[in-house]
Amino acid sequence: MTQHASPRPSRTHTVLTSVALAVLALAVAGLVAFLLVYNGKVADGATRLDDGATQLSDGAATLADGTAEAQAGAQRLADGAGDLEGGAGDLVAGGLMGSVGGAQLATGGATALDGATELAAGADELNAGAARLAAVTGDAASGAARLAAGSRDLDDGAA
Repeated sequence: MTQHASPRPSRTHTVLTSVALAVLALAVAGLVAFLLVYNGKVADGATRLDDGATQLSDGAATLADGTAEAQAGAQRLADGAGDLEGGAGDLVAGGLMGSVGGAQLATGGATALDGATELAAGADELNAGAARLAAVTGDAASGAARLAAGSRDLDDGAA
């Protein structure tokens, strides 16, 4: 038996393997560079996202404060509407009372006018009576004087 020498790999195969390894190394280096750049962009994005989350949190707190103020304002508005409703009821009642009072005032005014008319008529009668009395007073004075003279005459005649 003869021993055969093992066949040697061809040189072409070794060159191709070396070229493939070099291309693979370049691809890995490019991928590492891309991942480093991408990682920086992701870090920048994460920072901006964190800043945005902080702003969002601040905005949510401001919105919560504004909501509480709006709720308090709505309660004050509801209270004011209740007060306004009560005041409107009072105003209506006062208007009705004013209307009744106006009617009573008109009736009282008419009664006062009637009374004033009667008073004027009574004053006219009083003036007429006073004029008659003045006319009769002269006659009464004259009659009293005659009576006094007659009394003296009677007294003289009786003596």
